[in-house]
Amino acid sequence: MSKLHWREDADLIAKLRSLGQRWEKRQLTFGEIDFEGSKTNNARNDPYDADIALEFITAMLSGDVFPSICCRNPDSGYKRYPILSGVHRTGAIGIGIDQGDIPKDEPIEAIVIPSDNPMICELVERAANRWHGRRTGPGKAVMDAQWMIDRYGLTVKDCARHFCLRPEWLGKCLKRERTKGTLSQSWRCRGADH
Repeated sequence: MSKLHWREDADLIAKLRSLGQRWEKRQLTFGEIDFEGSKTNNARNDPYDADIALEFITAMLSGDVFPSICCRNPDSGYKRYPILSGVHRTGAIGIGIDQGDIPKDEPIEAIVIPSDNPMICELVERAANRWHGRRTGPGKAVMDAQWMIDRYGLTVKDCARHFCLRPEWLGKCLKRERTKGTLSQSWRCRGADH
């Protein structure tokens, strides 16, 4: 019997549906996941925090229910699944395995999306912590929105929706920052979240 209790990540699935993105549910083991590579993906502003993973493993072993992680299919020639959302949840499982509390083959519920759409993969990496978990602040959300606009041509309205910001506020922040010539993480954001 599984020691871990998972629930479907309804927020993530709703986002994927709204984007017309296909996905599938899979049971993965810790060894099938690229945990080390995923701790330092380009979208992660804050480093992996082992203290959060320790809190999570304590809660997991106490029976708390966690949302499934999200991974993308491995690139050709590579066998491990990069994590798009759930690095701290996966790290908690690694701690549980190291401590002997969880078997190495313990199933981890994952939503797996194809790697053939880099925009979707990057959007999930950058926006998932705005939807739940270790919530990304509005300053980082503005920087990520700007990146998605510049790199993939998303609109301000779409980015506001994906990053849980008010569209008018995001537009003003982006205009102000473009005028300054740089996006800053340190400004005070008021009225960002909706």
